[in-house]
Amino acid sequence: MIFLSESEERLFFFFGFFLFSFCGNIMERAEATVQILTRQYGVGLAYVTLGENGCFFGTRLHSGSISAPEGIHVIDTTGAGDIFGGSAMAQLLSLGVKTRDDLDLLTRSELQSIARFAGAAASLSTETFGGID
Repeated sequence: MIFLSESEERLFFFFGFFLFSFCGNIMERAEATVQILTRQYGVGLAYVTLGENGCFFGTRLHSGSISAPEGIHVIDTTGAGDIFGGSAMAQLLSLGVKTRDDLDLLTRSELQSIARFAGAAASLSTETFGGID
């Protein structure tokens, strides 16, 4: 599983000219990133978090996006990516995902639910200074 943050510099580092030449907005770049990772590089599950724009996610079989939670007053994003990843992993384990092959059994709805949960946890962590103690 791979998690990437919204940083366009990071997406450019990974996929360079191709991604920025053929994709218009950040959501299109996130979708292209997930497709490249899952279909060309064999990554089982990829999330690209997009801050206030939500998150794009996908496996080889399903993909989609979620909106960012509303009403969040961001103060500091320190640790938000770690909380997103840990929360997503906890949800995957609660669904019984133990192997890469199990990822192919997840429905789009389950993937969306995981992303919503992880996004909510990560968003809440940004409302105070520093990482959660």
